[in-house]
Amino acid sequence: MSYTRHTIFASILFFQIALSNNLIDSNNIHHVHFDIKSLYAAEIPEEIRKKIIDEIAQQQRNSNPSKKTESFTEKDIEEMEFVFESSPEEAQCIVNYLHDPNYFPSVEGYRAAFFVGEPGTGKSIMAKAIAHKMMQVGWEYNFLSSTSFLKEYRNQTAIHLKKELEKIEASNKPTILIIDEIHRLLENTESKHHDTDETATALWTFLDRQKNNNNFFLIGTMNRVHKLPKPVKSRILSDFIEFPLMTDPIRKNNILRRNLSTKNSQMSIEITESFLIKELEKINPYSGRDLEKLSKEILVQSKLSNKNQPYPIIITQNNISQGMNNYLRKKARIKYDIEEETDEERQNRYHKDNLEMHERHFVQQQKINIAIHDHQNNANQNVCSHHLNLQSRAYIDSLISDEQNQLYKSMMANTEARKAQDAADKKAAEKEKAKRDAENSLTNQLKKLFS
Repeated sequence: MSYTRHTIFASILFFQIALSNNLIDSNNIHHVHFDIKSLYAAEIPEEIRKKIIDEIAQQQRNSNPSKKTESFTEKDIEEMEFVFESSPEEAQCIVNYLHDPNYFPSVEGYRAAFFVGEPGTGKSIMAKAIAHKMMQVGWEYNFLSSTSFLKEYRNQTAIHLKKELEKIEASNKPTILIIDEIHRLLENTESKHHDTDETATALWTFLDRQKNNNNFFLIGTMNRVHKLPKPVKSRILSDFIEFPLMTDPIRKNNILRRNLSTKNSQMSIEITESFLIKELEKINPYSGRDLEKLSKEILVQSKLSNKNQPYPIIITQNNISQGMNNYLRKKARIKYDIEEETDEERQNRYHKDNLEMHERHFVQQQKINIAIHDHQNNANQNVCSHHLNLQSRAYIDSLISDEQNQLYKSMMANTEARKAQDAADKKAAEKEKAKRDAENSLTNQLKKLFS
């Protein structure tokens, strides 16, 4: 339902409430002045606001009864509600804004939000939670992974994204579009090896067309925002919402207890809050995914140590400590916190190495020229030639920058070290030979003496 229809419906409802409470004289209705306000205006009672939203949702369902408005399981919904309540308030308020475009005063063209944070901080689940809440009032949602757009040949990614966006635009239905890991489509914009310049252009062009479309909203999730080029950063500067890693020990305890308290498992009464705080300090800061994986390790260890115990399994302190140790050992084994360089970073490193190599070759050639020039001038013994040699050497040296000289010294360091080692080895060999010769000479003299 468009914002205009929402407003009309809300006005009619207010009018009916006023009539039912005798606030308006039904004989003088033509004197009534309607002052249409935002659903979230401070003077509107909470119970009336909720009633309006419920009426809007019911009207949507009645007008389109065959439409599927639920695509999440009960477990999904429970998890989404849990994540929604603990997500940044700015992200929660997107739901209020989609109900009422006047929720943020004087804010226009707010058609996209970008959730930025480490993997496992709840970005994708929060995006789905917002979609689920809006589905209750007739909205649809599309969840797309950025990798589904990536194609083999240049410009195909941009073309595929453009087709998907145009399909949503042509449907003219209230839609939330979620693009997971959208940074993959936007970073490397200035690289000749990628077509993200065309992809970014297709996305921003589409969003510009949706500025006044209250029936569309994009949520993009990002793990890496610092690698985006500046033109892209400037476009999302006021639209990104940070999802930080969590540090609150009480919240950490509550999440772990929630994950471990199931129909098939229960936590022993010996597991106190202080014990959990001490154990969970080993993964601080943390993400929801960290606790999810840790919970799995604990449940596995609990089952292995109580194979014959009927359900529900009782989880002990030892099970939690053992699960934590296994989890940390696996993280260390796979070098979890060490990020490998991307293809783009590797290409840039190779390019930088090539530039330095060319610089070294240039400096080396200049040094060779100096050596040749010195040799030629040393062949002449007159003072004038020596004076010219010093002048020429100084001139050539002036052509080489300090940075290039440093590169040359760095390049020659191994060579000089090898020369020094060769000289030391040669000296040691000569010393050893002299020692053997002396021993042989003494042996020969002794033989002659006793023969």
